[in-house]
Amino acid sequence: MKKTKLFQDDYLRQKYLSRGELKKLSESYRVISVKNENTRTFWNEKIVKGLSFDEQDMMTRDRIFSAVKLVGVNKKIKLLDIGAGYGYFEEILNKEKGKVIMYGIDISNLAVTSLRKKFDGTFKVGLANNIPFQNELFDVVVALEIIEHIPAEDSISVYSEIKRVLKNRGVFICSVPVFETYTEKYNPNAHMRAYTPELFESELKINGFNIQKKKLFYAFNNLYSVKKFISKIVKRWKPNVILVKSVVIK
Repeated sequence: MKKTKLFQDDYLRQKYLSRGELKKLSESYRVISVKNENTRTFWNEKIVKGLSFDEQDMMTRDRIFSAVKLVGVNKKIKLLDIGAGYGYFEEILNKEKGKVIMYGIDISNLAVTSLRKKFDGTFKVGLANNIPFQNELFDVVVALEIIEHIPAEDSISVYSEIKRVLKNRGVFICSVPVFETYTEKYNPNAHMRAYTPELFESELKINGFNIQKKKLFYAFNNLYSVKKFISKIVKRWKPNVILVKSVVIK
């Protein structure tokens, strides 16, 4: 990762992790002085400019299809999508699953309005650190490309909220970008965190999530399927996204 002031605490956390200093890692989630640009106005503008699912790159589509498969529906379940946004996940889930009662929240009121028009379910304006639903309501909670938008000092309350609304042995499916090169001058998606796969996995474990499965994705611009296959055999490229399925045991 390219070092920049914006993500300096995460570089320090990575050092703690590599040294096995887990106590220091846990204690490092402190207040930072960087302004959070993830406002309702910012995301309303993103929603207006958003592409359709079919217009997305191969990695994005692969990631969403993979997340839907991780849901693993064999009975009727209630599922919450945090940061439902454009509704890509709901679009694919609608096609492949028939037993899911869908819920979703998003900071963008425009996103929520669109989601209500497109899908059967309950969609509300809301934040990840103040989820507007009751305790132990959901079998599955999903947060795809969301956690990196949350300041470190708020992430603890976000994980706590996710555990609160999940049932015992509920499933948490999440993904974040890794090895990014964003800086203060170039941060088009208002990311607040700089993750490696190891740092994200450790963060989940520290906050009480038991990892069951994980998958890495690579942003290949061409020959995606071929290079995806090669990446499973030869460690030639750094991944761009990690997708994790975990379970909460209360």
